[in-house]
Amino acid sequence: MTIDTLRTIFFSPTGTTKKIINTIANGINLPVKESIDLTQSQPEINHLEDNVLTLIGVPVYAGRVPLQAIERLQQLKAENTPTVIVIVYGNRAYEDALIELRNELTELGFTPICGGAFISEHSWDTDNNPIATGRPDKEDLQKAQEFGESIAIKINKSKRLKPSAQLIVPGNQKYRERKIFPKIKPIVDESLCNTCGQCEAVCPVSAIQIGSKVKMDENKCILCSACIKQCPQKAIQFKDPWLKNVMSWLSTNFNEKKEPEFFF
Repeated sequence: MTIDTLRTIFFSPTGTTKKIINTIANGINLPVKESIDLTQSQPEINHLEDNVLTLIGVPVYAGRVPLQAIERLQQLKAENTPTVIVIVYGNRAYEDALIELRNELTELGFTPICGGAFISEHSWDTDNNPIATGRPDKEDLQKAQEFGESIAIKINKSKRLKPSAQLIVPGNQKYRERKIFPKIKPIVDESLCNTCGQCEAVCPVSAIQIGSKVKMDENKCILCSACIKQCPQKAIQFKDPWLKNVMSWLSTNFNEKKEPEFFF
């Protein structure tokens, strides 16, 4: 199998996973045949060509791959497609997310050949409770670029790109229990909001509707903070006491800078 093109696939509500995936792609330095953004909608069933190196990235939510990302990935069908798997987490821990991503993709016909775990600004990062603020930073992106360059070397050395054994990554085969969060939605400060619609445009689960006011559906919200980070008026915040306590705990207990990890 000759590998001479690249495919990127990502679920990235706040844009950091997409940034890391694109930086790795730059390091691999192959023409990008297609880019599939799973963030905003579930794609139709898509059977992918197997001779395109595929780079797949997802964020980590409480040590697992988000259900919405899994559901959208399951619309993709592959056949021994060589794949780089990437997870992005907010400086606490990625626990079983990388092994879960590996297993899910293997069942869909992808063949993981290497993987990476990167750190990004936590979805719940705020000025009062900083959690990996500003990441991926310059050093992170340099390491992502170098990871891509290492993958390019691996491609050049191997014509088949088929591992002799399953890619080994950290995590438990019996995944940690998926955390169920309380029904919470962001609060809109109507004195600041101008109903520009940017929050509605970036919401990955259609939990926001714009009319004369912004309506948020707590039954759909996945607490990804895309709307908060995108709002140009800074009019959206989480104000739930339980969540604010969790933010404070994360900021206090997970402030030591963690570094990316790579698996070949």
